[in-house]
Amino acid sequence: MKNLRLAALNLDIFVPDSTFYFDDGYVESLDVHTSFLDWKHKTCGKDESQINPGYNYIGRTSLYVNPSGRFVYVYYLRCNDAWSDMRNRAHEETHALDNMDGLEFLQRKLDEYGFDVNLHDHDDETRACIGGWFSYISCGWHLEEHRPFNDIDKRAFRLLKESQNDSDRS
Repeated sequence: MKNLRLAALNLDIFVPDSTFYFDDGYVESLDVHTSFLDWKHKTCGKDESQINPGYNYIGRTSLYVNPSGRFVYVYYLRCNDAWSDMRNRAHEETHALDNMDGLEFLQRKLDEYGFDVNLHDHDDETRACIGGWFSYISCGWHLEEHRPFNDIDKRAFRLLKESQNDSDRS
């Protein structure tokens, strides 16, 4: 097992030695970077645009599995402000956690912060949006200071707000 750091989520996780995580940072084009990774791994990764057609993507997580191991990449477009950049990055890191079978690490953090929400009860996009919002909370920011990007993000925002234990509300 080895230790990985997911900076936007403020999480340290443990994964098998055969799992490789890469945060490729900001890219000019999600499609061009995905094509490069497909070429590098000589295969096609999971294409999120086919899963949710019409969704306005500002980040992507690509997963490649071969006999050498599991390769997980996150990359994203630059947003208009640092807060949105961090939330977008945390969103992609949550997808990466999911691809590395590591959602329990984020679940424990949510529990520690007093949120009664089970990540496994929700689809992958809602979980990723919860991770995005959690990045704000872990920095001490209040959810009310920021606005959701889209309907899935609104649902995740509402789930977090409604699941926060009464004793932990400020």
